[in-house]
Amino acid sequence: PLEPDATLVLNEVISDNWTSGHDLGVEFGDWLEIYNRGAEPQSLDCWSLSDSWSFDPQKGPRKQWYFPYGMMSLAPGDHLLVWCDNDTDCETRKIDETTWELHTSFQLNRSADFVQLLDPCGRVADFVMTGFQPRDISVGRFPDGEGTGAFLDPTPGEANQPLGANRVHLLTSQ
Repeated sequence: PLEPDATLVLNEVISDNWTSGHDLGVEFGDWLEIYNRGAEPQSLDCWSLSDSWSFDPQKGPRKQWYFPYGMMSLAPGDHLLVWCDNDTDCETRKIDETTWELHTSFQLNRSADFVQLLDPCGRVADFVMTGFQPRDISVGRFPDGEGTGAFLDPTPGEANQPLGANRVHLLTSQ
């Protein structure tokens, strides 16, 4: 994170998802996970995500996707899954009284990308830059909320695991 005491961090990102979780429409889109590493609940009112710099001479001002106002707070130690699939038909789906399925207005690029979490004042609270991401391998922090840029087994909405921790290895003897 940019600030060592940042409460909310981008904890995990996957840009080539074929098998690691799907949305309610059974679509395997790109996703990211936000983690509250603080000791208090954190409201997401006026927070946003973006996959562009503050100003791009070719694209203009930064495009931002905002969390729904007045609808969600992230408890300490909680993970929030956000689909980065440009699915504008269902940007926000209410699952039950406390659970939402969120879809940004942008999607990630598997060859290289940049995503940032912006606080209510528009300041960058955290960001992740990825290089090429292999299929069904995420980039994130291990353990949750700490470290930077490790390849991980995808764990949408759950504690991060190092690469290989969730894979089954078959050994044969002759």
